Amino acid sequence: MTDEETKDAQIENLRITGDEVSQMNDKHFEITAEPFYEPVPNKPEEKRLIVPINLANGTKAQWQPNKTSQKVIVAKRGRALRDWVGFKGEWLTRLQVIGQLGEKNVIYLK
Repeated sequence: MTDEETKDAQIENLRITGDEVSQMNDKHFEITAEPFYEPVPNKPEEKRLIVPINLANGTKAQWQPNKTSQKVIVAKRGRALRDWVGFKGEWLTRLQVIGQLGEKNVIYLK
């Protein structure tokens, strides 16, 4: 990696948060690989959907879509996760009260 590439390097495949999305100027993204399920720590009976994406600035990240966002993609691409690859979308965030955690920026698809 050259000095110029190192200076502009980004952490890849980090899970994107609502707070990060709320600060983005360009909230567009593209699904770049087949989504997959991973186990929830300390809850072996549960699993969560992880979606590999590229952000508008080229950064690779992972997104954990809520059920509302999953339904939007299913309506456009179907239930087969392999068919989600190439989906392009745009987010919006809403501040919501989440249990004892207080307010949190939640990501939704436009």
